[in-house]
Amino acid sequence: MWRRAWSVAAGVARRAVRGEDLGRAVAACRRLGPFDPLRQAAEGIHLGRPADGSLAGVLLTALNDPAPRARARRAAACWIAGRTRFVVETDRLAVIRALCDVLEERTAEDRMGRAIWRSWCVALVCGLPTATLACVARIMGGGARLGALDLLWQAAVIFLTSVLLVLPVAFLLITLSLPVVVPFSLMADKLRARAERAEAAESLGLLRAREGVPALLRAAFDLTPGVRAAAEAALLRALPALGPDQYGAVAPDVTPNLVGLLGRAEPLALAALEALEKVGDGRALAAAEAACRGGRSPTVRAAAAALVPLLRERARRERAPWSLLRAAHPESPASLVRPARSAGSEVEALVRPAEVRPGIV
Repeated sequence: MWRRAWSVAAGVARRAVRGEDLGRAVAACRRLGPFDPLRQAAEGIHLGRPADGSLAGVLLTALNDPAPRARARRAAACWIAGRTRFVVETDRLAVIRALCDVLEERTAEDRMGRAIWRSWCVALVCGLPTATLACVARIMGGGARLGALDLLWQAAVIFLTSVLLVLPVAFLLITLSLPVVVPFSLMADKLRARAERAEAAESLGLLRAREGVPALLRAAFDLTPGVRAAAEAALLRALPALGPDQYGAVAPDVTPNLVGLLGRAEPLALAALEALEKVGDGRALAAAEAACRGGRSPTVRAAAAALVPLLRERARRERAPWSLLRAAHPESPASLVRPARSAGSEVEALVRPAEVRPGIV
C-alpha cells in the first residue's frame, strides 16, 4: 500500500515539474482522434515511456503534410519527435530534416493563395447581401398587386439582375480588399504556425542535432519572440554537438549567425564562441576582437581573447590562395631550369601523327 502511494506521489511530482511541457503536449494532441498513433505516443510519453523508432514513418508523414487542417498533427509530431528514441540513424536524420523544414516554413501551405481566396470571400460576403436586400425591397414594394406565379417570376428576374449588377461591384471590392486582407491573412497564418515552429526548434535541441544548427541559428533571429526564444534554448544543446571535422563543411551563413549571438546572454555567447572555435572561419576575427574589449562579462572576454589567435591563423590561411607570388629574377640565364634532352636528335623525338590505313576510321 505504501509503495503504491509512493509511486503515485512520485508520478504527481514528475508531472508538476513537467507541467508546462505536458500542457503543450495536451494542447497539441487534444484535437486528435483517440486511436491516432500520435496521440497514443503522446499519452505514453505522459506516463514516462519514450516513443520508439517504429513511429518514424508516422512522424515523417505528419511533418511533411502542408495542409492547414493537419496543423494539429504537425504540432504533435514536432513535440513527439524530440522525445523519440531512434534506432536507425537514417530515420533520425530524415526526422531532423523534416523538423528543419517545419522550423523554416518550407512545408507551409500556399499562404498567398489562401489570402487571395479570403479576399474573394470578403467581396462575396459584402456583395451578395446587397443583391438580396435589393431583391427583397423591390418585391415588397410592388408584390402586393401581383399573383403568386408573377411574384416568383419577378423575384427571380430581380435577383438575377441584382447579381449581374453586383458582380462588377464585387470585382471592385476584391481589388480594394487585396491590400487590406492579404497582409492580415499572411500575418494570421504566420502566427498560427509559431507553436509548431517553436516545438520543432525545441525537438532539434533535444535531439542534439548538429544537422539542425544552421536552421536554429537562422531561427534565433526570427521576428516571432516565441520561436526566437525556443531556438536560443535549443542552440545551447545543439551547438556542443558540432565538431572540428565540420570546419569548412557547414553552411556559409553559420559563421555570421554565430557572430550575431556574441551579444546575447552569457551562456549563449559562450556556446557561440565554442562553436566558432570548431567551425568558425576568418570572418569572425573582427567580432572576436571586439568581444575581447566589450564582451558582456569577463568570462566572455576571456573566451574571445583565447579564440583570437586561432581565428587570425585561419584568416591568414584563407587569404593565402588569393595572394599572387612575385616573379623570380635570376642572376644569370644559366640558373634557369631547362627541359631534359635525349641522346638522339630532337627532330626524331617529336610526336608524329599515326599512319592512316584504308578502311580504318
